[in-house]
Amino acid sequence: IDKQNPLHEDVMLLRSEAERCRLILAELDDYGQAENMDAGNTVPLSVLIDEIAKTRMDIGALIIDISLDSRSAMPMPAARRRPEIIHALEDLLKNAVEFAKTRVDVTIRCTISDVTITISDDGPGFAGSVLSRVGAPWNTSRQGEHAHRGLGIFIASTLIETLGGSILYNNGDQGGGEVVVLLPMEAFGS
Repeated sequence: IDKQNPLHEDVMLLRSEAERCRLILAELDDYGQAENMDAGNTVPLSVLIDEIAKTRMDIGALIIDISLDSRSAMPMPAARRRPEIIHALEDLLKNAVEFAKTRVDVTIRCTISDVTITISDDGPGFAGSVLSRVGAPWNTSRQGEHAHRGLGIFIASTLIETLGGSILYNNGDQGGGEVVVLLPMEAFGS
């Protein structure tokens, strides 16, 4: 399409987002192949989340605190390195890291049937216009050259739902964004 065409910019944006989706799908395939080689091994969920935070993103000087909620009825679950869980948590953590001022807190709460993972940051929180449509594609508050189109959270939500889980997005009582992931215990395959 010619650069003078009024649709040129839209077409280029769609191409770049399609490429981003292609890379995400290729990454999921890579995770799946790596998981097959490591199929029987499990790690505590807190270790898996720590690995994601420390090896898959630049956290800089941010503090990332991962803890088991003292009200948990069960101990920290063991988790297989499932591609769906890794990619979904990575997208959600990256979002928190990007908006956090100094810290991201991850709290894990377990019952006999499910696991709740709460990711909260001390950033500005979700804008009202974004919060009302969070999880939908093309919904973002980012501006400028490196603006995203909300596909990371959309994909994370979709992956969690395929595992039988759900995600709630809120602003914390003290400010900052808060994402609550609820997954059935069997999603961890331990």
